[in-house]
Amino acid sequence: MNLHRLILLLAFSATLITLLNSYYSSYQVQKQQLIDNTLNNHEAYAAKLVSATDNFLLAAQQQLAYVAKILEADFTNQTLINAEAERLRLQTNSFNSTIIVNKFGDILGVSPLSLNLQNRKVDSYGTKAALSYRVPMISEPYISMAGNLLIFMSQPLFNSNNEFIGYVGGTLYLKRASILNELLQVHYHQDGSYLYVVDENNRLLYHPDKERIGEQVFDNQVINAVLKGKVGKQQVINSQGVAMLAGYAPMTMAPWGVVTQRPLESTLAPLDSLMWQVFIKTAPIGILTFVLIWVLAKLIAQPLRKLAETANTLDEPTTSVALKHIRSWYYESDELRKSNAQRHWAVRK
Repeated sequence: MNLHRLILLLAFSATLITLLNSYYSSYQVQKQQLIDNTLNNHEAYAAKLVSATDNFLLAAQQQLAYVAKILEADFTNQTLINAEAERLRLQTNSFNSTIIVNKFGDILGVSPLSLNLQNRKVDSYGTKAALSYRVPMISEPYISMAGNLLIFMSQPLFNSNNEFIGYVGGTLYLKRASILNELLQVHYHQDGSYLYVVDENNRLLYHPDKERIGEQVFDNQVINAVLKGKVGKQQVINSQGVAMLAGYAPMTMAPWGVVTQRPLESTLAPLDSLMWQVFIKTAPIGILTFVLIWVLAKLIAQPLRKLAETANTLDEPTTSVALKHIRSWYYESDELRKSNAQRHWAVRK
């Protein structure tokens, strides 16, 4: 291999390695920035959603407490019971259905009437739990008497002697349209981001895929963390085996956790396009650099190549002329040219 090729190989290798290292470093920096920004955004987003959902549940509980005060004053008035059950459901759309029950579990009032629960006894987890606990409560998800998957919020009723006389309650459907679903669906994005709500039993209370609502999810680090009351962010493999960037926060009004997340692949997708644009922009400069290296390598190697050729013709008369025409424009080649000229005169003598 001649000097020209050696110089080209060395220069091209060094330049290519430098460019690739720069490109790779840029990719890694941009990748980490995207991941960090996404994690930070989803952590803040989860906290915001928790605040909004907590405020909704607090407002719903306050509505129940207000109706309870009205009913406690005249709990024998059936007209009042029917009117309050209807008003509670219609005034804010907080509840999908409402129910008023006495201490024996008899349903005194219900809205809407199409549920056909009037004058029946309560016979589901949430409604029976409200009779037992006799405190403001939000139930775990369960299947209602009407066959709906829901959560139940209730407020106990007490007479003037502080004796328990019943309760007023409202339902929030999980698989059908409800104000809770509307509150959470507003935050669904088309970029792959989505959120879900999980209760203390690892059960999904809300998920964009309605088929998964009610499903219990275990072995998920994010769910485990949020149910321990932690606020944070994490890169995790979800229960479907997809790499996710998640932010999470626990609620205060109920033992639930809110998780917002985005697939890692979706997060990094814009980076591929960005790096391609970087390559397109730097390619002309790279090509120009390689051309410049080739030209310089040729200029450096050419005098040495010609001097090497003259080394084999020192005994010929024309060598002195050839040596004069060699452009030795840098120190090393000029010294070699002078050395060859001296040897030529020595040989000629």
